Amino acid sequence: MLTGGPGSGVSRLITGFLMLCDPDFRKQLRLDEMDPATVPPELPAPAVPSAERLTAAQLLWLIADHYDLEATDSAGVYAELSTLDEPVVVFVPDVDRAGPVRGSGEPARVVGEVLKPLAAVENLRLLAEVPRHLASDLAAGLPSGVVQVIDLDEPEWADPDALVGHAEAALSTRFGAPELPFTVDAEARLGLAEAVGRRAGASHLVVELAVQCVLMAPDGFDPADEQQLPRSVGEALGLHARRLSADPQMLRTMLAPLALGPDDGMRSTSGYGSPEPSQVMT
Repeated sequence: MLTGGPGSGVSRLITGFLMLCDPDFRKQLRLDEMDPATVPPELPAPAVPSAERLTAAQLLWLIADHYDLEATDSAGVYAELSTLDEPVVVFVPDVDRAGPVRGSGEPARVVGEVLKPLAAVENLRLLAEVPRHLASDLAAGLPSGVVQVIDLDEPEWADPDALVGHAEAALSTRFGAPELPFTVDAEARLGLAEAVGRRAGASHLVVELAVQCVLMAPDGFDPADEQQLPRSVGEALGLHARRLSADPQMLRTMLAPLALGPDDGMRSTSGYGSPEPSQVMT
């Protein structure tokens, strides 16, 4: 199970993993230049039923349809999966976005009614992206040695160099940053990137927000003052609002109905998002 807080890079990691699993996309990559430990073996691509907007029952029958099962009830689905000769590898992303209505408790039902029974199928290998508290619940209900929880917020998975690299690239004029003293000078850019990475902890989202807020409103920003850099998403919003002489709470009040509105609300376009519901299978 893969988990982590918002902005920890879970979605980006999943995207990279699935790209490496896709036979056609693998041909476009220089695999011999990559760390062998990060490259999945060349095997059939896994089934990837996204849980986004689906109920637990809909997700289960999506899996059943993918494998052309003839079962007429949920118990029959798991029984037929256990008899398949082909490799059964299922990756379920976006469990936190399950259900047509937010706050309905559907992610917990997906874990209890779909993921737990799938994990019990002996010939099936399951990878799931789940919220941290649900990952703990699922792990607690499985035999020892059957499950591994990868929490990207834990120190063992930390990658501070990647955070600094992310910040330095975002600050570079090569990738669209405006010409400023701390973007055109390589030493100053690296120093600011290192400060952004230190403050961001394990969150790539905080790195992205920190850099974009500085580039959007550079007047009055002092790269030598780390207190002007955020340690969380909420702090990034507050710092940015105050730099623009706005009230942070008023900004939150304005953004909340947009982010939580009907349909998709405000969707990210930074490349961290998930595939559309029509692209639920690889």
